[in-house]
Amino acid sequence: MSARGANCVRDVIRSVSDDGAIIETNSGKWFTVLAQDFIDPRSWHSGDHITICINTHSAMRTYRIRNDRNYEFLVVAIRKTSK
Repeated sequence: MSARGANCVRDVIRSVSDDGAIIETNSGKWFTVLAQDFIDPRSWHSGDHITICINTHSAMRTYRIRNDRNYEFLVVAIRKTSK
């Protein structure tokens, strides 16, 4: 799915938890990392630009986040949103 797809949005990482399990974005979303496939989310940094796409091939409401700096993907679920 491309960054321009109807099911994708662009965002920026605000923070990554020390254990890499939680990613917070500048838009106020908090994601729980579900699948890593040998990727260490702790290598993702504040300020990294990301593309967030709804995972349409899942029974659960999950998302794929692509880090635009290193082209890595993670499967995540929304933990909470601000507001």
